[in-house]
Amino acid sequence: MTADRVDERRAGGVGRRAVLGGGLAAVGALVAGCTDRPRPPGPTGAAPRASAPSAGPATTPPPGAAPLVGDGVTDNGPLLQQLVDAGGHVRFPGPGTYLVDTPVFVDGGDPHGRVVLDLAGGTLLAGPHLPGTDAFHRDPQVRWVLWSNTRRTAWDPASGRVTVSEETRATGARVGALQAVAVRDGTFDGVDGTVGLVFANRSGTELTALTMVRARTLVSWHDYSDATRLQGCHARHGDGPRTGALVEQVSPGDGLVLSGCKADSGLHTARLSRCRGAVVEANVTGLLELDSCSNVVVLAGHQEGQLGDRTSAVVRQSQVTFRQTAFYSAHDADVPSIVVDDPPDGPAGSRVHLDACVEVHLHDGRDADVPHGPLLHVAGANPMTEIHARDVRAVTVDTADPGVWVPTAGPRMTARGEVADAVADLAGVVPPSFAVSRRSGGWHLQPTAGEEGGGDPPAAPDLQHAGAADGAAGRGSLRRGATYTYWVAVRDTAGVVSAPARRTARASASGAVRLVLGVARAPVEVLLWRGPAGARAVPEHHVRLTCASPLARLLDTGRHVEGLAWQRGAGEPAPPLPP
Repeated sequence: MTADRVDERRAGGVGRRAVLGGGLAAVGALVAGCTDRPRPPGPTGAAPRASAPSAGPATTPPPGAAPLVGDGVTDNGPLLQQLVDAGGHVRFPGPGTYLVDTPVFVDGGDPHGRVVLDLAGGTLLAGPHLPGTDAFHRDPQVRWVLWSNTRRTAWDPASGRVTVSEETRATGARVGALQAVAVRDGTFDGVDGTVGLVFANRSGTELTALTMVRARTLVSWHDYSDATRLQGCHARHGDGPRTGALVEQVSPGDGLVLSGCKADSGLHTARLSRCRGAVVEANVTGLLELDSCSNVVVLAGHQEGQLGDRTSAVVRQSQVTFRQTAFYSAHDADVPSIVVDDPPDGPAGSRVHLDACVEVHLHDGRDADVPHGPLLHVAGANPMTEIHARDVRAVTVDTADPGVWVPTAGPRMTARGEVADAVADLAGVVPPSFAVSRRSGGWHLQPTAGEEGGGDPPAAPDLQHAGAADGAAGRGSLRRGATYTYWVAVRDTAGVVSAPARRTARASASGAVRLVLGVARAPVEVLLWRGPAGARAVPEHHVRLTCASPLARLLDTGRHVEGLAWQRGAGEPAPPLPP
């Protein structure tokens, strides 16, 4: 369950059109001869940089494999360009390290043309002399291997730049290409974290079962893109910088799909700008950044960004729905899972929908008595910003038994400015279904589901268990073996408070108490107090929680309950005390 866990993907073969006839074999021999000559140094005067030579494929290359050299030293760029020009499928010989130090252009001009590079388990190694482009305005220093739908005449070897524009588009000023390039089944090694695999000029890209190591990005594009798709791709920082993205979008695009992908802690699954329609489904851990995007759905995700002290998703002036996605809540109150950061005077506001998502409170054996980061934080908002949640729950899980998730109090939300005032009365724990907006002139948080109270006091909660917590639940700051008194009541949606239940509990050797309570109906607000033992004990601390389940399990670690801080005193209302 750690953020840096690596799921290795299969590497398989794909059939290709027979392009390696006698004529092409002769061309390959000629190009191979050319590449054997010493290569002049690049613009910096540095010698070509390469990984340690590989012994090449351990098995005989499959029939029809391209005569590429997987020794990590030979520049395969010129030969690969010839193979791409021939069209169809290009199959690499198999495992090996294939250096590409000369850019490859897909510029046949046919908007329906398609080139497939099957790495067949090999590694594509980026060389030091690949060019960059000012069209990637986020970082013009990034260099690129494949240039989709871009004329090779746009490359100026002397300056090391490629001019990506309408004028250099292979399919013309008014036409783009759908899925002009497909790369599959292998590894892309960016060496120093400043290299991208595909830069597209108004064209789509398909990447399947690729692992990116030490690279800045796998794919980006200029001007516009239709139907870019990544499936089963991984972003790994390896021994390189902890930066990078599977997709780094700097221009508008429609129909982006990322499915079954993963990124190591600190790396991005996608960094999107002006994306108009995307599905990000069944992905693990990778960070997501949306800027002026619309119609984005994040579905069935498993987000562990907080475990690496990183926010899982940043949303700016964007429309996004998170559906059935789990967000791990780590031990750092300053790191939320989702941040909404709209400029106060911006032309648009974000509309964020949370649908059946889960906030996961992770307790480990090192230290559980620390605040947890919230599920959602509103860092900036304008009058058009809206947050909607439906059936958003919180669960707790111990690292000793990570496969078992049980209900607990939550979810949690924090904010700045006027939005913070709207949620202040909720002590940071919001109902499972709510809306935050400024539709009525001022900021309000409005519960949108739940039973209405009938005026009669709700039934007292059933405090089913109060006792020493298993040491695996985490180390707390309660006095070991000391006995404490707990009171618990509930408040329904009409504001009516139940009679309290009361129990005593002895803290474990790890300084924690486990509480299990049942409620007659949910959601309700739970009022919890703690004091010393004794018949005439009075509360010394209190906390307010939202319970969305008929049964909830809470961990009191001394200063916090499920990562939410205890407040001093009995608060208001206080439980009735014995005379």
